[in-house]
Amino acid sequence: MTFSTLIVITLVLLFLLVMGAGALFLYLYWWRMQRPVPKLEGVVKTALLEQPVEVLRDKHGIPHILAQTEADLFRSLGWTHAQDRFWQMEQARRTAQGRLAEIFGEPALDADRFCRIIGLQRASEADETALDEATRQRLAWYTAGVNDYLEQHPGRVSAEHNLLRVPVEPWRVVDTLGAAKVLAWSMSGNWQSELTRLLLNQHLDVYTAADLEPDYPADAPMILEGVGSAEQVRLQSVAGLLLTQYEQIRQWLGGESVGQGSNSWVLAPKHSLNRRPLLCADPHLTVQLPALVYEVHLTGPETEVSGMTFPGMPGVFMGHNAHLAWGLTNAQVDTQDLFVERLHADQPFYFAHGAEWELAQVLDETITVRRAAPHTERIVITRHGPLINGFVRRAAGGANAALESTPLALCWSGHTAGTVLTSVLKLNQCQNWEEFTDALALWTSPPQNVTYADVRGNIGYVMAGRIRARGESWPDSGSRLGAGEDVAGLDCAG
Repeated sequence: MTFSTLIVITLVLLFLLVMGAGALFLYLYWWRMQRPVPKLEGVVKTALLEQPVEVLRDKHGIPHILAQTEADLFRSLGWTHAQDRFWQMEQARRTAQGRLAEIFGEPALDADRFCRIIGLQRASEADETALDEATRQRLAWYTAGVNDYLEQHPGRVSAEHNLLRVPVEPWRVVDTLGAAKVLAWSMSGNWQSELTRLLLNQHLDVYTAADLEPDYPADAPMILEGVGSAEQVRLQSVAGLLLTQYEQIRQWLGGESVGQGSNSWVLAPKHSLNRRPLLCADPHLTVQLPALVYEVHLTGPETEVSGMTFPGMPGVFMGHNAHLAWGLTNAQVDTQDLFVERLHADQPFYFAHGAEWELAQVLDETITVRRAAPHTERIVITRHGPLINGFVRRAAGGANAALESTPLALCWSGHTAGTVLTSVLKLNQCQNWEEFTDALALWTSPPQNVTYADVRGNIGYVMAGRIRARGESWPDSGSRLGAGEDVAGLDCAG
């Protein structure tokens, strides 16, 4: 073979290599990434709708949905959410279900374990049982719109689904409730504070630790008795392990950044230039791409509302209709309690309840892990809630005496069946202060500061949400970490 022939062969091989690489790039870019890009112009035909619906995009890309029936309005909102943000919706429902590791493998396993233990999906299913018929119907319309988009776009739902080869599953009503539950958890965090207070006792006496609490009542009980006892030492060990492990998975669950605040305010007409009330709300949500929220304008025979929605959920959470405007910020109130359970010495899964012993609910759930063996998580649920100390066993590398002998149960207001989506949908229809407060009476979790202004010049404020009732005496089945006020009653079943 001559030198010139060798050069020609080399050039041909390089050409073929470049062409192959180019073809691969085009396949990945076009077939996997570009095809799912939403179609924002033209006509889409579907048997889903009763009447034609118009979706207009303004210069910011915000959809204005104009429908002739309420059913078509909610179907179109679901269709539009799926078109623009289905991967975001997919992540939310998989977080609630504890199924992120199916996509991301081992790095997401601990996040799945935590979500299974806390029971976000169990809580979502409880919410489904609490739906009234009007809310259930609207969620069904919304769900039908999401699924119609998925059915019409096989292989073109999102670039992420294509690149990660994630199968597209139909959307369900409980998936919407799961997305809402993940949002509620991200705005709750008091259980971490209770553990942090406990750790202060490693360095401070109990009275100095209590003094660090802002406005802590002088006659309130101390956070923990028995300073220096073996029980306290075990609790401190568990607290440190839990907080360390949770910090490693927080990015999967969302939530507010450290030191992050928010603000919402409303001015009376006499303080504004045009003598109308002026309302502003900046909830300081986590900065991410895509944004956590989705702005939309909805017009139907019974609905005229504009503002902020969350992909996966129907209804405007913050915005205005023709009669009034409202804003939200996280109230950051105490919706979580930790209980130190007393485990029977000889009978597994039996815990003290007064003078009796009560069998806990035990669940074994299998978590599928991409490119790895499945993991089975044992979940124990007492009358106070799920035990969370088992979350750190895997990371701690086997048995740990403190973890085994110190069962900590988490009681969260979000565990109890709630009606927050009913509240949102009613809020969108309100015409005055009375209807506004009636709608917010159904708001359960997460508690929110809600500001109000209407076209008649009225302004107002409501702290909406469910908070556990906390009395001075507690059942001797468990010792509580932390203190709280007596508010509306709440059963705290896991």
